[in-house]
Amino acid sequence: MAEPRRFLRLNYAVGAHAETRYLGSTEIINGTDGNHLGNWLGEQAQPPSDAVEWGRDIARQGAEAGYRGCLCVDLAALPDGRVLAYDLNFRACGSTVPQLLFNAV
Repeated sequence: MAEPRRFLRLNYAVGAHAETRYLGSTEIINGTDGNHLGNWLGEQAQPPSDAVEWGRDIARQGAEAGYRGCLCVDLAALPDGRVLAYDLNFRACGSTVPQLLFNAV
């Protein structure tokens, strides 16, 4: 498998009445040793538009199953254009609060 071009984390919220909202995305930054160094916010962290809808579908499925709260979908954007989800986090992640603050500023 080709090395990912970049890793992304898409943030969503599921409200009290099962409504879903895309909060934004961050780019996951890892060191050469594979350790997590943090996340980038802003224009460089924009995912492919179909990935946003894919993540929204995951959030909707969680809502239908009764989940309420924040969730994050971790994606690998591959050089051949494919996007693969590799981690579903039905909880607030390390990038959730910075994403919310970034959006508010």
